[in-house]
Amino acid sequence: MSETEKKTMIPLTDLVPWKDNPRDIEQEELIKLKEKIVRLGQYKPLIVTMDDGKAIVIGGNMRIMAFELAADEKNVAREKYMVWVSVVDAPTD
Repeated sequence: MSETEKKTMIPLTDLVPWKDNPRDIEQEELIKLKEKIVRLGQYKPLIVTMDDGKAIVIGGNMRIMAFELAADEKNVAREKYMVWVSVVDAPTD
């Protein structure tokens, strides 16, 4: 794997949901999303921007909740549950 093909992985506990996220998800849909992630794995990265050392999720806030459910289901500590992210520069809200 070349340097450009390496995935950036960070612990679930290092992710901060974007406070202005306009989306919401029903519990039934969240469970379906969690089951899909458990079955298929994470097939695309969360989009994050770094702010004061925190990884603010600007794309994938519903998946954070699904990852938390998956970690709990697998009895994996959230600080050890690694998530694939793509870091972008987001200079404005």
